[in-house]
Amino acid sequence: MLSEKAKEAIRQQMARYPNSRSALGPALYIAQEECGGWVPHEAVKDVAEVLGMEAADVQSTMSFYVMYNKAPVGKYLLEVCHNVSCALLGADR
Repeated sequence: MLSEKAKEAIRQQMARYPNSRSALGPALYIAQEECGGWVPHEAVKDVAEVLGMEAADVQSTMSFYVMYNKAPVGKYLLEVCHNVSCALLGADR
C-alpha cells in the first residue's frame, strides 16, 4: 500500500531515534499523508513491517491518539476543544 518513497521517509525517521519504536508517530504521519488524510489497515501493516513491530502495536497507538484518522475525512476537519485547558482560556466564548 505505501510507496517506496514513503517507506524510505519512514526509514529516515527511524535513523533519527535510538529505538525504531520512537519513530512510530512520524511514520503514521507519513502514512496518513500518503493515503489522503487517513491511515487504512493496509498502511498500518506496512508501517509495522518497516518499523519491525506488530500491526497490533501500531493500531493501539493509533487508537490512543486523535490526530491519526482511522477513516476517510473531509477536505476540512473541524475539531472542537472540550478540555479544561480550553475552558480556562475562554473556549465558551
